[in-house]
Amino acid sequence: ALPLVQGHTLHTKYLHIQAALSTPKRKRIWQKVVTQKIKDQAITLERASKNGEPLSRMTKKVRSGDPDNVEAQAARYYWSALFGKDFRRNTDAEGVNARLNYGYAIIRALISRAIVSGGLHPSLGINHRREMPPQKKKVISSINSLRRLNPEGSKSTSKSSLLYPPDIACSSEGR
Repeated sequence: ALPLVQGHTLHTKYLHIQAALSTPKRKRIWQKVVTQKIKDQAITLERASKNGEPLSRMTKKVRSGDPDNVEAQAARYYWSALFGKDFRRNTDAEGVNARLNYGYAIIRALISRAIVSGGLHPSLGINHRREMPPQKKKVISSINSLRRLNPEGSKSTSKSSLLYPPDIACSSEGR
């Protein structure tokens, strides 16, 4: 469990700001998160000597709130291009899926700690509406910008040979 500071006025102020984000602001933030995620997927494919251009084109189609679900369209292309046409991302499967799950669990834990230490609450996500433990919603929203770090740990039995430099950044702009 992550400790939340009680009675700290700055922490309370941050929680109020986080909870009071308007729907249009959340949708604009989500647009940026999805766009960056797709850009990062394109970079991962290029580094794996795969065609990332279709993903780069998809980034221009992401609108506020991603009502067209470009994120899912990009994911479908990304996973097939990265691990082969028969690959399906499945959190209950073994092999590459299990290694991806393990990597995401580690990244989620790190993000959870960072969110709480920054005065925010991990259960107040940006856009995830599906049923999940509330403490994961903000973390799942935040993990998108780090997803391309994880396939590196899954390459040992994949069809791809992903070669990342040791100082890989979290986004294409190096942020």
